[in-house]
Amino acid sequence: PNTITPTIQTIALNAAWLAGGVVVTESVFQLPGIGSALSDAVINRDMPTVLAITLIITATYVLINRLAIPFSVGVLANILGIDIEDPSRVADLA
Repeated sequence: PNTITPTIQTIALNAAWLAGGVVVTESVFQLPGIGSALSDAVINRDMPTVLAITLIITATYVLINRLAIPFSVGVLANILGIDIEDPSRVADLA
């Protein structure tokens, strides 16, 4: 039980890092997608598109990382059989 929270946080960080790595992957393998759209927008100096795609990638990164801790607390509480509604017990999980 002590390793579940760091494991889920590491998975979330890696998944978020992959969202940012799509530019390199799509450029190397010539795949269509958000990464190639971003690189094309940078080459064409299309700043609104660059800002929009960067915002999407950043929001994905933040969302995945923000959901990692509540998810891990929920999983850990389920495994240990702790009632999440009791705030004094949830503080022990974090």
